[in-house]
Amino acid sequence: MVPNLYGILKAMDKNKHQADSRPRKSEMAQQLEKKLSQECDIERMFSEVLDTCARRIGPATFFTSENQTLRGWRAFVDGDLRDISDWQIPSQDGVLSKKIAKLHPFTVSPDADADVIAEMRVLHGENPVQDWRRELFGESACAEILYLPWSLGRTLGGVFVFSGEHEIDGALMIEMAEAVSVLADNVIKLYAAEHTPAPETPVSPDTLLANVTDHLQPSALFKKLIENERGNAIGVGDLHRLIASDPETKARVVKLASGPYYCSGITVEAVDEAFVLLEPRILSGALLAAQVREMFLGGRRPSEDRFAAQMWRHALACGAIARVLAKRSAVQHAEYAFAAGLLHDIGRMIFHRTRPVEFSRWLSGGSLMGGSVIAAEIDIFGCAHTAIGARWARENDIPEPIVLSIAEHHASELHQPGAPLSAIVDVANVLCRYHGVGLVCRPDLDPGQNLAWQRIGLSDEVLFEFEQELPKILAAEPLCF
Repeated sequence: MVPNLYGILKAMDKNKHQADSRPRKSEMAQQLEKKLSQECDIERMFSEVLDTCARRIGPATFFTSENQTLRGWRAFVDGDLRDISDWQIPSQDGVLSKKIAKLHPFTVSPDADADVIAEMRVLHGENPVQDWRRELFGESACAEILYLPWSLGRTLGGVFVFSGEHEIDGALMIEMAEAVSVLADNVIKLYAAEHTPAPETPVSPDTLLANVTDHLQPSALFKKLIENERGNAIGVGDLHRLIASDPETKARVVKLASGPYYCSGITVEAVDEAFVLLEPRILSGALLAAQVREMFLGGRRPSEDRFAAQMWRHALACGAIARVLAKRSAVQHAEYAFAAGLLHDIGRMIFHRTRPVEFSRWLSGGSLMGGSVIAAEIDIFGCAHTAIGARWARENDIPEPIVLSIAEHHASELHQPGAPLSAIVDVANVLCRYHGVGLVCRPDLDPGQNLAWQRIGLSDEVLFEFEQELPKILAAEPLCF
């Protein structure tokens, strides 16, 4: 987290100091608004703004205000994000500090305003930095320096320092100011969402399920496709007709057949060719995936609900991984592995749809990077996504092995036993989190040390081989759907 920001936010009078609500006119500000409005991590917000501004104006740096000192945070120079947290600018009583205190953007010319620039005595630890402009901005030409104070309400949160390779005109200054204003707005929203008081009485599972929207209710075709995972509930001819009748699914099946995993990268142009190349179980899975995608996204485009899109991609990746793992380990009910992977996080989607404010607070919590996601969910929602998801599945007559996989796919995290198919989905979930596929990124996890991996009894050599194959598995389906 950027230092001291939450301390500043706590001190703000939110009733008196509302975020600037003037319309965003620049395309850059609109794009940032779209990205930041669905971001749940403050560091990524700041990094996105630095990156975007640097591409537009030149090298970009942020110093955060802390105890009468401007302390370095990050510098975006030549396409790289550098950590400058050892740098600091002590408070001074000069022209520069007085300009910053006014909270208005201003420019300084290296030639005409050398005295003002000299006031910026940058320290690296306790040692002064002799040529801080070169250190911060690299070798790029510097015609003007733009200082853009970043405020929350009327409280100085820090200063963005931009190096303009050309003279910075009024229009460019407004663009940068709008970008920084978008950042302030979204930091305040994120803080407010994170600190929304939890309900005094946890919401009951009955209430959560009663509020589930229609598109989260499985269709008759969905249930038929689940049955088809176990046997031939749908004939091959009917499968072909169902796929051919949906242009979107038909296009994706063609792409799936051209992928590197199932058909060795053969170029396929027509759906009839895909029908010849792909096994019926893959075609049935493609239809099932399309049904679950509709449940997750509800007709929205991925860009309209990035959280749902990330959860959908995670679900599809888990299904693809679970199907391959189940085939290798030959566990009981292996035929349900793909469907179980697709549905394992349906409870989290229920949280997202029925309790969006609490869901945002859960997303911004530290549990995503190291703590227990289950404990955080129980604290915020009153139940875990595993429990509410399993209840949803049972009430919708989903086969019991899949219900158990939904309920038990975090069993290894909780040091609890689980059914063999549940262990397969557990491993698939861990691999996705390890590789950052979905909402939760956990590169600190070691899949080989996971209790579920040990439970399914595959060797470390198989895990190594599987890891080599994983990019092809992920490319074969998640990128197609």
